[in-house]
Amino acid sequence: MKQNYKKLGDYIQTVNVRNTDLSVDTLLGVSVKKIFIPSIANTVGTNMKNYKIVRKNEFVYIADTSRRGDKIGIALLEDYDKAIVSQAYTVFEITKPNELDPQYLMMWFRRPEFDRYARYKSHGSVREVFDWDEMCEVELPIPSIEKQREIVNEYNTVVNRIKLNEQLMNFLMKMDSRINLAVAKWFIMRNWIRKCRWGGRWLCWGRLLILQWGNRQKVKVIMKLLMEKYFIKVVQTLVLEFQASEFTQQSQNEKQRKMIY
Repeated sequence: MKQNYKKLGDYIQTVNVRNTDLSVDTLLGVSVKKIFIPSIANTVGTNMKNYKIVRKNEFVYIADTSRRGDKIGIALLEDYDKAIVSQAYTVFEITKPNELDPQYLMMWFRRPEFDRYARYKSHGSVREVFDWDEMCEVELPIPSIEKQREIVNEYNTVVNRIKLNEQLMNFLMKMDSRINLAVAKWFIMRNWIRKCRWGGRWLCWGRLLILQWGNRQKVKVIMKLLMEKYFIKVVQTLVLEFQASEFTQQSQNEKQRKMIY
């Protein structure tokens, strides 16, 4: 065993609580992306009493690793207080929460190295399985609980910044397409570009205008006026329109969500 590494089996145990009274109706599945997803299984006529209950901060994993693209399906329940999963899944919990943080452990499960380890340790003839005994043999570094939470906070900060950057990039891409369309229409109406295929960029427009007129100085003056007087107004208008449409879409999604639940 590596120095400061400990066996996971000393910190986890299986949980086998069934939905015998049908008190939980939120059925979830587990994705290879290491998240819970709404189940798409056909449950008509299915006895839901045999399904397993998973509670917040408990883990669920699928032992079968042979048909999942060299990945293991495992997830930590965080968005629900209770849910139910297939009886074929393994539910487990941390027995020493003061020594091992659930989110820290989930970070370890997300590592590609863990997927490779699980595939290597899987065994079977018809289908390969990473069984519970192998899960308990997993070794990982377990620092103090304070250090674990510090690592989790740093990780979540990075993840949130990545999501924020992705949202910003999507916003800019949508705005870019609207700005290009509006400015292109304005160019066409003024007959400044005729019978030309253009790429929607300021530099490209300038080159096309130079080819059209052969007067570089005149083009510079026109582009400057366009940038100062027209372009800013277009951007401001489109930003307001885009924000209004996003707000409307969010309101509609919220109404649909309330209707569903």
